[in-house]
Amino acid sequence: MEEHHPDGLPISINLSAIDFNNTSFIDNTLAIITSYDIDPSLIEIELTETVFSENLLKINEVISKFKSHHIKIAIDDFGTGYSSFSYLQDLNIDSLKIDKSFISNIYTKPKSLAIVKSIIYMGSNLGLSVIAEGIENTFELKQLVQSGCHMGQGYLFTKPVNEKQIIEYIEAKNKNSL
Repeated sequence: MEEHHPDGLPISINLSAIDFNNTSFIDNTLAIITSYDIDPSLIEIELTETVFSENLLKINEVISKFKSHHIKIAIDDFGTGYSSFSYLQDLNIDSLKIDKSFISNIYTKPKSLAIVKSIIYMGSNLGLSVIAEGIENTFELKQLVQSGCHMGQGYLFTKPVNEKQIIEYIEAKNKNSL
């Protein structure tokens, strides 16, 4: 279920609707990526569904700007906001991140599991990566793997870590791979 990047660690950046509509924020983000010589293919911009209630033409322009720099686009917390299938066919996105509220209920609510399976099926058929958020136990992981989910994140793998812990983790991985 985990995607491996041999040349670097993928980085996700959550953009709010305010950030998404702020041209200088977008330009500054692109400038930072360039100035630090970060491989843009390792960057994924996460947009919540609330962004998609705006002007579709403007949204496509911003997404195209990121995509022209080889930056991936994900819809975060999929299924909890302005869910419209039209933007799945009209926007150049790379992945769907299933909201943790669906994942945490797959054991107790059969409808949640049905929704999760449907999102995975739909995303896969659209050529999108599907990522499950908030995986906390092996039952959830097993259900997601059996359903064909591509990737996952959550406390089952690790709790949120600070910058120092990330650097230590990367250094240990690099040391062990030599």
